Amino acid sequence: MNRALQLTGADLVRAVGSAAALPAVDAAVRGRAEKAAADLARAGTATRVLKRGDGDYLVTVSGSGVFAREFGAVDKPAEPFVAAALARAVKP
Repeated sequence: MNRALQLTGADLVRAVGSAAALPAVDAAVRGRAEKAAADLARAGTATRVLKRGDGDYLVTVSGSGVFAREFGAVDKPAEPFVAAALARAVKP
């Protein structure tokens, strides 16, 4: 790989990493995570939003039959709801 491209990539990683520490960026990421969690909760699941670091949030989803509902089962076709909730959460 070209040295200039490596430096540019490293600079981008530093810039994005430091931007995540900005309160406005962290709040925006948290807001999207909370919106996704709320959409998933309306679909009948238990959700939690966990902060892992600046601008780094994890949404957990649990509930009876979540895997079978999302991916299908022997007796039922899938009715994906996670992807739909995420799509709604990332719309500006």
